[in-house]
Amino acid sequence: MRDLREALSEFWGGFESKGHPVPAFVRGYVVFRDKTGRIKKSPAFPYITYEVARPGFGDFTVCTASILDRNIDNPGFMGLVDDILAQIAEKIPESGALLDVEGGFIKLSRANPFIDYVDDPDIRVVKGVVRYVVRSYLC
Repeated sequence: MRDLREALSEFWGGFESKGHPVPAFVRGYVVFRDKTGRIKKSPAFPYITYEVARPGFGDFTVCTASILDRNIDNPGFMGLVDDILAQIAEKIPESGALLDVEGGFIKLSRANPFIDYVDDPDIRVVKGVVRYVVRSYLC
């Protein structure tokens, strides 16, 4: 059985853009590597950052995930992250999504607003934000 961090890593790492997997990182732990595995300074777009939280049994907390992409040709255009946001909306339907984890399960539900767009200091970067509720059923 997997722990909470593994379950969320698998969930957020399960999206694609243009037929390629989109890397997902816990917020604050973003590491970008080149093809040889060396750490590089500039990020490879698109990518996802997400929060990990474990509320008490039966309780909940609201978390966010950010989807970032770069469009040098058309600054501010939101279409680049829309395909990933549509996939997320499918995986977190109105009824929510259950993730099996060691000691029980967690339920991911839509918060309000569920999907939003926010500005990034770099106008070539587009950012979609997903707000989701994590409800714990872990002993």
